[in-house]
Amino acid sequence: MGVTLAAFLFGFLRAGGVRMQSVATIPVELISIVQAMVIVFIAAPALVRALYRLPEEREATPELAVTH
Repeated sequence: MGVTLAAFLFGFLRAGGVRMQSVATIPVELISIVQAMVIVFIAAPALVRALYRLPEEREATPELAVTH
């Protein structure tokens, strides 16, 4: 499902970039920059963990209640 949504996002960016270039004379390369930024921000947490050798995030586990 994530791949489908990403495909739509990049497709809309590509189509909108061509339209922006023809109407507002904005360079189509700007869309490539936006796409690259999306990829970098999505990959950033994994890259930071790999570079600084941080442990993986764990989901919070509920504490076991101890009654006396």
